[in-house]
Amino acid sequence: MVMLEDDPDIPLEIRLYCGWEPFKERRRGEWHFFAPHHVFRLPEESDYLIAQKPSKWLMFSCKDSCWKILHTGQLTNSAKSFGDIVSYL
Repeated sequence: MVMLEDDPDIPLEIRLYCGWEPFKERRRGEWHFFAPHHVFRLPEESDYLIAQKPSKWLMFSCKDSCWKILHTGQLTNSAKSFGDIVSYL
């Protein structure tokens, strides 16, 4: 497993997220954000599951440094920063 907080290729905005209350889970509306300390990916994967709500996932891809929202497995929105993707949450 590759832990989000241990990944050397994550951008500053995610490093700040990991450093702020790393064991605390968060909510925004129906979205459930996982505690940063518990977010991981498998070595063969490139995406971290950051948050979810029924039938939607918020992913961060370390491969292309892109945020993605997937609905039932299909890409619906993407952005280069969390500030840009948050308008779709």
